[in-house]
Amino acid sequence: MISASKWRQLKSWSTLSSLLTRPPMTRGSFENLARTRGCQKNPRPLINLQALRAIAALLVVFVHLGDPHGFEVRYLHVAKAMLSGLANIGHSGVDLFFVISGFIMTMTTFGGPKLPSSGTFLVARVVRIYPMYWIMTALVLVVYLYRPGVVNSHSAFPPNIPASFLALPQAGDPLLLVGWSLVYEMYFYTIFAVALAFGKRSLVPVFVFWAAAMIVLKLIFASTDNPWLYVVSNPLCYEFLVGIGVALLVLSKNVRAPALCLALGCLGYAGECLFGFGTGWMTVVGAVPLALIVLGLVELELRAEFVFPTIFRHLGDASYSLYLSHIPIL
Repeated sequence: MISASKWRQLKSWSTLSSLLTRPPMTRGSFENLARTRGCQKNPRPLINLQALRAIAALLVVFVHLGDPHGFEVRYLHVAKAMLSGLANIGHSGVDLFFVISGFIMTMTTFGGPKLPSSGTFLVARVVRIYPMYWIMTALVLVVYLYRPGVVNSHSAFPPNIPASFLALPQAGDPLLLVGWSLVYEMYFYTIFAVALAFGKRSLVPVFVFWAAAMIVLKLIFASTDNPWLYVVSNPLCYEFLVGIGVALLVLSKNVRAPALCLALGCLGYAGECLFGFGTGWMTVVGAVPLALIVLGLVELELRAEFVFPTIFRHLGDASYSLYLSHIPIL
């Protein structure tokens, strides 16, 4: 007779095996997943996720409105105290983007009829990321060539123009300030493409290896001036892994009490807003409330228990444009 502990172990391995052998998702995979979960009332279970993307973009706008280096605070001196408070909250916007990114990339590769190739995956990401980014970076470049002191005047290093357009690591900030986060996004996409090259069964081992490698690199290069080493060993990257973990939980269909997950996530996030957001390795801890929020909202939508108004889908669609364009506009 199999003991209870042995049965749980076998069951956990069976769940992981089913995830690794499940075909990848197509564009309509979230809809298909919703139908299999009995959510026919809600044909588009991405609305809550789109709402989170819109919120994340607005949080980043708050940062650049109220940051000490923000245009309004430096030159217009408008409502400095209020804007500074918004900036403190807004620093979590990029963290939320990274968690969502890890979640979406996993959901779009772990279900559906065919696993995308590494090349197909990277091309899709490049087409999604670069065109709009190049346009905004080019606009900032025109300003920089005319009045260099206006662009990223707080940075100790002048922007590296080729690295700025390619979203590569550099000593200072890129021409388009928010481009620094796209450096991490492209790094994550590269790792994800490597994982895809090894096949579906290797996805989890590759990410475990990546997590361990970042720890080793951070211990070896605890304080480095090399921008490449700084990026590849930065604990911020663990936020992508947190998002991957959330996706695996959703795909496992073993999530219990999503409303409680959402409530705990909101409570944890409120605590971070009051007492401050962590830096360094504490960013991993800080990502937990965001992960619970994502998990709770996605699960509630899959069960047709709570869905944001449809307008949030459109706001989410515009989130990337808002994220890139608000710096030149402000």
